[in-house]
Amino acid sequence: MNIQDKSHDHVNILGVNVSKLGVHEVVNLIGKAASLRTKTIFDYANVHALNTAYETPWLRDFYNRCEVVFCDGYGVKLATSILGDSIPQRFTPPDWISSMARQCLLSNQTLFFLGGREGVAERAAATLVAQHPGLIIVGAFHGYFDKEKDSQENREVLAKVNAHSPDILIVGFGIPAQEKWLLENVPQLSAGVFLATGAMFDYISGEMPRSPSWMTNRGFEWLGRLFAEPGRLWRRYLLGLPVFFIRVLRQKFGLLPHKLPSNGLTK
Repeated sequence: MNIQDKSHDHVNILGVNVSKLGVHEVVNLIGKAASLRTKTIFDYANVHALNTAYETPWLRDFYNRCEVVFCDGYGVKLATSILGDSIPQRFTPPDWISSMARQCLLSNQTLFFLGGREGVAERAAATLVAQHPGLIIVGAFHGYFDKEKDSQENREVLAKVNAHSPDILIVGFGIPAQEKWLLENVPQLSAGVFLATGAMFDYISGEMPRSPSWMTNRGFEWLGRLFAEPGRLWRRYLLGLPVFFIRVLRQKFGLLPHKLPSNGLTK
């Protein structure tokens, strides 16, 4: 589906076309795509996403087939400036889910939450409905199931989603699990929009506290996450950030290989 002229609205960073749209434009596009009920994928780009995509050919291809890949991190915004371009703003799903919920409420569009530990998606749904009475979240289910395409558990999850046929399916498994699952299962799913959101359900439900605003507003949310989960995230940030900017500088000076490397992962 093509609901915008993407050729004029993105900047290529390490082989991934990142949208130059602002948050209000993306929310409006989600609403438009949901109303058309033509399968459309929206995803996000942060440093971890672009590092992973640089090493993973199928993931780069997936991102570049999405209708929008929006800027989800200050590192990506800074990389755009280094490359001599600009993105109007960085925005992460927990910051604008309320704006999207208000739009869904006005348009009578339905949502399904899929992801997080058991009970987290349900709590996130309850929180959002409490904030927006009348919002229709038709289902919620955790992300800890066998995601192999032909597994019994995966077939059951597809049936749960299809039974409700939501206008917007929000998937939060983390990168690249959510992208792999969408790549393999969108053809079998009945939904209008597929929106990848990473750990958003954890934040909305209160499962995971967000960094204070003085950090999130100044580009240091990654540091708060590192303090909260050092064992899981130290490699992503302490190694991933410098590697990312080295790669961006190589791109700026035309030193990236014509054929980007692969880490051996395949579709």
